[in-house]
Amino acid sequence: MPLTKIQHITFAFLNDLLGKKDEDRITDLTFENSEAVKDSEDGKTIRLDLLVNKAIGERINVEVEVINQHDMPERILYYRAKLYASSIYSGQPYIMLKPTIMISILNSMCLI
Repeated sequence: MPLTKIQHITFAFLNDLLGKKDEDRITDLTFENSEAVKDSEDGKTIRLDLLVNKAIGERINVEVEVINQHDMPERILYYRAKLYASSIYSGQPYIMLKPTIMISILNSMCLI
């Protein structure tokens, strides 16, 4: 099945940004539900702009922020920690944790 224009742009963007070449190139992605379930009733919900899951288990989150909320360093760390921790299940060894990549496209300066 031919790629849609959006898929083509997404693949090109991610491959170029991440330096993926040849057989390492991203050629297939699964777009996941971008709202994570809370750990507890009073836990914080996260909503991801774009979450993709590669066949090898690598997860890539792309966040786009136009308005500076002045909390991006903390939010980036929190989102990545949640994604990373959710890549294994109870009883699995930590060696099974999957790579997690965070890409933030911001309309303001952010130093981490």
